[in-house]
Amino acid sequence: MPQLFAQMPLGKILAVGFFLGLAFAAFSSLISMIELATRILVDLGLTRSRAVASVGGVGFLLGLPSAVWTGVLANQDFVWGVALLINGAFVAYAVAGGYGAGRMRRDILEGAAADWDPTRAWTLLIRVVVPLEAVLLLGWWLSFVYRQGAAPWYNPLAGGSLANFLLQWGLALALLVALNRWMARRLRSTAFEPAAE
Repeated sequence: MPQLFAQMPLGKILAVGFFLGLAFAAFSSLISMIELATRILVDLGLTRSRAVASVGGVGFLLGLPSAVWTGVLANQDFVWGVALLINGAFVAYAVAGGYGAGRMRRDILEGAAADWDPTRAWTLLIRVVVPLEAVLLLGWWLSFVYRQGAAPWYNPLAGGSLANFLLQWGLALALLVALNRWMARRLRSTAFEPAAE
């Protein structure tokens, strides 16, 4: 982008405006991400200032490796870019298998003031097409990494290997399940405490 702006008339002014807008967009996205994690910690009993400091500090520490070494950034981008597919499959499963696609369409989507009207075809898409697409795409991707990966597929420490992906996804899943169980126990214990009068 800087090379493009260097060749344009008024390129320096446009570059400043473009990158300033990009910085504002990044910060506004960061605010919503920090607020979500902060809200969870506040619900668990932390003060808002301590929750914001904790979320900001953890985010800073987790971001340091990517800022210092671009190899970490490339690996994380690749691993978690593909994990979006898995996340979408989990959401579709939660909607179709847990809450119910038809129930969600009737109770939430049709009742909302939306700009589109979901039909029964939406239910079919969520129940059949989306899970099938997720399985096919994930299967194709796993076979591609197994066959074409730059590193041996079985080396969990080699970036881009199948074992590296599975290790990171497994660690994240184990951490999230453990945090979910801890949070559920904590919320259950505080939900039944008598209110102070």
